[in-house]
Amino acid sequence: MFSLSIAEATNTSYGFANNYNSSSTRLATNTEYTANGGTFGYSSANGTGNSYWWLRSPGSDAGYKAYIDWDGAVVVDGLYIDYTMIAVRPAMNLDLSKVVFTSAAEGGKPGDGSFSPISDYNGTEWKLTLLDASRTFAVTETSATAVAGGSVTLHYSGAAVGANEYVSAIVTNAAGDVLYYGRLAQPEAAEGDLTLTVPALGTGSYTLKTFSEQYNGDFNTDFASAFEDVSLTVITQLAMDKINAKAELETYKNAADYRAAEQVELAAAIAAGTVLTEGTSYTVTYSSGCKAKGTYTVTVTAIGSYYTGTVEKTFTIK
Repeated sequence: MFSLSIAEATNTSYGFANNYNSSSTRLATNTEYTANGGTFGYSSANGTGNSYWWLRSPGSDAGYKAYIDWDGAVVVDGLYIDYTMIAVRPAMNLDLSKVVFTSAAEGGKPGDGSFSPISDYNGTEWKLTLLDASRTFAVTETSATAVAGGSVTLHYSGAAVGANEYVSAIVTNAAGDVLYYGRLAQPEAAEGDLTLTVPALGTGSYTLKTFSEQYNGDFNTDFASAFEDVSLTVITQLAMDKINAKAELETYKNAADYRAAEQVELAAAIAAGTVLTEGTSYTVTYSSGCKAKGTYTVTVTAIGSYYTGTVEKTFTIK
């Protein structure tokens, strides 16, 4: 932390006017602490609410330091350094490539255990979440499909474990806008599974940015791994039902419990958009002893109001 020099306070690369004249680019309002009678600074210079603030450059005489006037002008002659009406405005060098994201200093990162929506923030106090390059967080999945309110399970590794450590995520839209944030779980081990509930999103494409995070509360800097992106597609419940029905058919054809018989009625029903479920639309029975070698029969019987009939197929275990 340091105070700016005259050269830095007139550097356009830092957003300041490149002269010594009064300028809105150098106006500063005191913190609440100073305005309420803190150790240094003046809460309402010339009735404007702006404050004087020190520079580190020497003034025109021994013991003098340059400063910024209440109207943003650079006073190069300065004043004696024990002048307590002038506040300190600390600066620091920040590598922006290490800023994972920013949020409101207070209440800017809600969502303990679930996703919370992120609204626009018009305040002036921010906190940073900085990259911790020593973290090796990774997620196996690269894409997921779900309905709003449905669940997605991700397998992670390299998560940090501890009192303030979380597996967190943000949801962004196609434009990169942050829509939701959540500290979703406090891992008990570096590797595990996380099941999250998809927030109230419309159908479309989103990005689920997952990361390992040390969350330190309001007004404190947080530290996080690099993002592990998962492409999230949100679909309707009907579309999900069709996907599940097709998956059920594939499982029926290929599962290790020998449900390999072709089911014409089930395939036709799925193609027509009708979802059939075992126990509700049909039953499946096998001849006894079908886990030993031999030839056996599988019987599918339609039940309910929409389909009738029975299909028998044989299969051989070698």
